[in-house]
Amino acid sequence: MTKAPLLLRQSPSACTSNAPFSVTIIGGGFSGAAAIIALGRRCPGPLSMEVIEPRQMLGQGLAYGEATSGERLNSRAKDLSLVPENPRDFVDWLTDHHSDDTAPTGFDFARRADYGRYVTERLSECLAKRPELQLRHHRDEAEKIHRDASGRFTVGVENGRSITADAVVLATGYGCRQASRYGLPAFREIPPERFSRMHRVTLVGTGLTMVDTLFRLRNQGFEGQVTLISRHGQLPRPHTETPSRHCPQWPQAWPESAGDMLRLVRTLSQRAEAEGADWQSVFQALRPLTSRLWRELDIGERRRFQRHLATRYGCYRYRLPPAHARRLQAELDSGRTRLARGRILASDSGQLTVHWHDTNRTSHWPSDLVIDCSGHRPALDTPLLRSLVAAGLARHDALGQGLSVSESGALFQGNDLPSRRLYALGPLGHGSLLEITGAAEIFQQAQAMADELSVAYAATTMTTETRALDAR
Repeated sequence: MTKAPLLLRQSPSACTSNAPFSVTIIGGGFSGAAAIIALGRRCPGPLSMEVIEPRQMLGQGLAYGEATSGERLNSRAKDLSLVPENPRDFVDWLTDHHSDDTAPTGFDFARRADYGRYVTERLSECLAKRPELQLRHHRDEAEKIHRDASGRFTVGVENGRSITADAVVLATGYGCRQASRYGLPAFREIPPERFSRMHRVTLVGTGLTMVDTLFRLRNQGFEGQVTLISRHGQLPRPHTETPSRHCPQWPQAWPESAGDMLRLVRTLSQRAEAEGADWQSVFQALRPLTSRLWRELDIGERRRFQRHLATRYGCYRYRLPPAHARRLQAELDSGRTRLARGRILASDSGQLTVHWHDTNRTSHWPSDLVIDCSGHRPALDTPLLRSLVAAGLARHDALGQGLSVSESGALFQGNDLPSRRLYALGPLGHGSLLEITGAAEIFQQAQAMADELSVAYAATTMTTETRALDAR
């Protein structure tokens, strides 16, 4: 199979385009690639897209571009196609590219780096098939957005330059690379001279990021003691070896409270296991319904969920590949890795002050290295998002966890109406939708966004053609 070339396009000094409709996409990781592919499929004629992304390679981002140690996806390959009419497209790609003796089955948990290559290749193919799509890659940071009286947007970038557009899509993932709260950020390279002197390492946080970080340390040869610290001491649960075909029977009336949701999931899980299935099948079936359930809860119930249930829900929802779950358990059984419940009170030059829940005591916890694995949060205090909120073009969600968006990612503005020209894809909408951090959900959202923007595209194109005819 001939591989599509990797996408490497730079911006010219001036941004000119003859296309009747232009979209600026801020962010060029997975969310940005999903937006480009979806718009390319839904807008049939000339379209100008300006992508603002500091990284050289589009389609990679933090999730896949920095996966250099064999990290695995936490979703099965069969669920990650970027071609809606061919759900096995990623599996087929893996079949064409695999180099070992085991052919992909679709139930596999592929390497993240491989998925990044797949995304970039599909993006390159989308552009190659549509020469009327004009794409420019600006290796910059967006700093502000302004809307003029005509409804067009101006995006300000570094060095005082600006880009104008008919529509803007925020596809920045969580917003920006955030500063670490405790020691070294996860996925940051450890200097070799420091690595050789380490004997005790502490990982703060016990979710999927912790597992990737722990395994990377071991793969790089670290043999010392690792301590895992989180407030609840909860670890991600495992996926099953193969997905269950069990289909839970949902009640006609949706839960109206966080407690009702908990009782429903618990009842359905017990019923599934009584019928010889597994509880994982309930969470998998719940996945496409989660955003709807979340939106129907009032704000008070959402807050209760976040306060009392979010950590436990995340352990069951964001699961480990079975092989990783076994490896993690072996680490704990060996004693080389220790799990502890505690709250970090202070962090100073790698020295933590921890209140230990099991003993109800507070002490200093020295380490040779502390790595922050506490997870990502939408970065709301950036110049870009502050400019949006200050201009009334966006608002924070009621929980303060991100921006207020519709299912398609349309930003709610100060007048309580969703925009039809300004969108935020992916984790920036976590507080509004809850289930919007996975690749499958982000790609579906990108398609919904493209469906809506195609209406504006058609109207603008028709107006441009009418004016051209009138001028003759």
